[in-house]
Amino acid sequence: MKNNKEGTQIPELKDLRPFFSEKGIKMTPQRIAVYQALLKLKHPCVEEIAEDVHKSNPTITIATIYNILEFFCEKGIIAKMRTNSGKMHYETHPQPHHHICDETKDVIEDYYDEELNKLIKAYFNKKNLSEWEILDFHLYLHGKYNGNVEETYNNK
Repeated sequence: MKNNKEGTQIPELKDLRPFFSEKGIKMTPQRIAVYQALLKLKHPCVEEIAEDVHKSNPTITIATIYNILEFFCEKGIIAKMRTNSGKMHYETHPQPHHHICDETKDVIEDYYDEELNKLIKAYFNKKNLSEWEILDFHLYLHGKYNGNVEETYNNK
């Protein structure tokens, strides 16, 4: 494993093989390039993924990248989220979390809060939704980001 600028571990080729195999995904150079870009970037849109992929694989088309992203979503190894501006963003999701978004600055932050998760679970348990079993939940909060986007997100 290698670390990116934020300290996130990025799987190397040898690490991706068992991961893809376990998910029933055939390894191709295109899929590897797209997945590694997703691991390096923070909530990227397809244009950012393509820019990263094209640094080492300039012949991979944008259509191929879109198809791979949809395939990865179907396989459950990445998630996509659409901002109110209509822009689609993607991420790997190693653990449950929520998002805080300022769409005027196109900033999306991960938000982890186990206490909040427990409160939400307890709330729905009290509601006695007898015909429903809540398997998962995801909050998407909208707010105003008061930090400096350029300093925080340079080299996304």
